[in-house]
Amino acid sequence: GDLWAFSAAMMGASPDGLRLAWAKSYPFGHPKASYLFSKGTETQWTPCPEDVAGLIPVIASGSNAAPDQLARKYTNHPDTVIPVTRADVHDFDSVYNAHVTAYGSIPATLFPSPGTRLSTFITWLDKDCLQIMHKTEQPGINYHYAKLSGIQMDVDGIGQLDVAFAYISVVGCLLHDGGPISLAEVPASGRVFPARTQEEMHGLVRDVLAPKEMLDPFIMASIEDAALGRARSDALAQGARRFEHSGMEIIETA
Repeated sequence: GDLWAFSAAMMGASPDGLRLAWAKSYPFGHPKASYLFSKGTETQWTPCPEDVAGLIPVIASGSNAAPDQLARKYTNHPDTVIPVTRADVHDFDSVYNAHVTAYGSIPATLFPSPGTRLSTFITWLDKDCLQIMHKTEQPGINYHYAKLSGIQMDVDGIGQLDVAFAYISVVGCLLHDGGPISLAEVPASGRVFPARTQEEMHGLVRDVLAPKEMLDPFIMASIEDAALGRARSDALAQGARRFEHSGMEIIETA
């Protein structure tokens, strides 16, 4: 409430306009290079193994790669420092989750895609940062917190990793025309799934769930009516495809 009103006054936009723009802007920017998230901002940083020793590598398939999203999630912890390294993840892609967030976006989830090389990021979290991240990802409700073994990642400044952690959709990825849809905003080579922007994805979902509605009112309705947003998520989940990988182990969280 107050934050949106303040932002609107500063930017000359209505609170609804800002909320709509935010919903459409997921994943809130895709960084160009590794960086250090420190005291709420992105700072230039050259990765080295010593800087991430003892930290937990968590693959960011969507917005967790973005400094703006990390700033939002750790706003009550201003001294947080998180190394964020660019990583090529082999045989996976970032696809749309069969879910609508409370702020109106259709978020990402990691999904197997043989032959694809996903250009994304790893957030290196200590135990305290991980617990804060868990609260935003709701393990067991929206996402599973999982360990992925036997995978191949080329990590900037670190080298190759074959084990990392990730938040994997509980219900699975959203299907359109029988298959997953990749996030156009997250680059990949050898991509086999069709890619759509966030706004394009909203349009496809609208066409299925409420084809007579204009797009912006359709998006705003999910934001303003939590029960409707949940119902739309449930409808998308009915036809979702779950993540399957021999190296996945779901980790129970407190």
